[in-house]
Amino acid sequence: MIADDLKKTHSDLMLFSALYWAEQIGLLIGGQAFNIIDHPYQVEPLNSRDRVEVFKCSTQTGKTIVQIIKRIHHLGYGEYPQGSMFIFPSTKLVRRFSQSRFTPLIEDNPEIARWIPKTDNIELKRVNKANLYFVGAKILQKIEGEIETSAALKSEPVDNLNFDELDEIDESMITMALHRIDHSDIKDVSYSGTPSMPDFGIDRKYGESDQRVWMIRCGKCGEHTCLELEFPDCIAVRDDGSAYRKCKKCGGVIYPRDGKWVAQYPGREMVGRWISRLNLADRYVDLGDILRRFQDPPDGNIGDIYNHDLGMAYVSTENRLNAHDLWEILTRDVMMTSHPGPTALGVDVGRLLHCVVMDRPSERRVRVVKAVRLDSFNDIHELAKAFNVQSCVIDREPEVRKVRDFRDSERFEVFACDYQDGRRGDVSWDSKEGLVTVNRTEICDATHDIVAKKYMMLPRNSDEIDEFIKEYCNIAKKLIIDETSGARSYRYITLGVDHYRHATNYSFMAAGRIGVYIPESQMRRTTDAWDFDSLNVPQGSWLGA
Repeated sequence: MIADDLKKTHSDLMLFSALYWAEQIGLLIGGQAFNIIDHPYQVEPLNSRDRVEVFKCSTQTGKTIVQIIKRIHHLGYGEYPQGSMFIFPSTKLVRRFSQSRFTPLIEDNPEIARWIPKTDNIELKRVNKANLYFVGAKILQKIEGEIETSAALKSEPVDNLNFDELDEIDESMITMALHRIDHSDIKDVSYSGTPSMPDFGIDRKYGESDQRVWMIRCGKCGEHTCLELEFPDCIAVRDDGSAYRKCKKCGGVIYPRDGKWVAQYPGREMVGRWISRLNLADRYVDLGDILRRFQDPPDGNIGDIYNHDLGMAYVSTENRLNAHDLWEILTRDVMMTSHPGPTALGVDVGRLLHCVVMDRPSERRVRVVKAVRLDSFNDIHELAKAFNVQSCVIDREPEVRKVRDFRDSERFEVFACDYQDGRRGDVSWDSKEGLVTVNRTEICDATHDIVAKKYMMLPRNSDEIDEFIKEYCNIAKKLIIDETSGARSYRYITLGVDHYRHATNYSFMAAGRIGVYIPESQMRRTTDAWDFDSLNVPQGSWLGA
């Protein structure tokens, strides 16, 4: 009787616990026995049955292998009849993972191999009676606005999706992939990756979750310490130079094996976990080295320490503006309802038409006199009329025909803007075709600089200006490395709704084509109160001065 109960318990555990299964089959990873003792933070994610999980982590914390073990187990026991899919940033990474990690995993583990008889297809494995897909999510090309990418990403139904290195996957690909579980009753999804920028990718997902952290109990005083939240104060150095983890209360030595997951926001539907190299076993990490590099970053690149060692998002001030930067350029002026001109108008086209009207108080200064969201192109006409717009730049897509009709109907100059990443140097104006082309990164750099250097002025704060400020800050510059050529280039990444930033880009370009506005009252004075040119301002600008 007892033997039958034990057998039943063993069978139940093999079915319901991926961790128990891995230990019972003697799982080998990289030729070595799977060792949960050195990675105690993996116990909960391996055993969890949460439908949606987020894993924000530094490098070398085992995020991918946890998901592989878990999904192979579930496929083998028939929990995903429609299959499972792993989405990587590119096909190249799929090949690398399949050849260097997954194939050896099968070869080293007979219990897994019996579920997967054939391994020659890099992107598709048959696990027991269901499919396991490995898909690269890189956009191959765009044909007339339609995205061309992996066929599996567009067509294969599955019960489970696993996004690996979320920050490197285009948001449109994430949306496309999520449709693969539309007809599943299970809908298991995991998001994992090393964070890059705040409020983006895995950092944003973790922020939406219950935000679990690894809390380590001190054996001396009983206090719990999260290394990630307390860094760098949680690392102490002994007289002999060795470093150790210390309790935030008593300063005693603490050990990751004494930790547990604790939600900072219990009750949220999505489960999120954050772990860093600070919690790795001592034989895998040099805590003193992390602390030294944090205090004196190699080549001044502290971002690498934040991202890859601490699992924290980071962006330098020169790569992203914040609300404080824009608050500093607020004036006491209320938003205008009309203007004698000349003014410049920029329009970002979407569900609403985000409009920014500028004038030029001096050769090198611009002033936002109106920021407004409109419903129709006819509304833009009325706005332009009230503000005596002389030059307008408008988003060319997606309403190409409406933009062309608007240009033909107005008496002031209207240019449709086409961002071209490959273009370098000056803005190209084609008056005949009504088209202006500009490098997206360079114009975003320019509208970053006019705020950072206080060359732009805003009206006093209001609900609309508050929205303007939020959207203005929703892009950040990121270094992109081409995996094929190794070429390095910077590109602004969208972190949220950013229509007003692009409307300002367009308005700023148009402002370079209008004259300086001097109020009539100032013309009668001997001293021009608008003249900022006596200030120490660098020569040359996007205004064409």
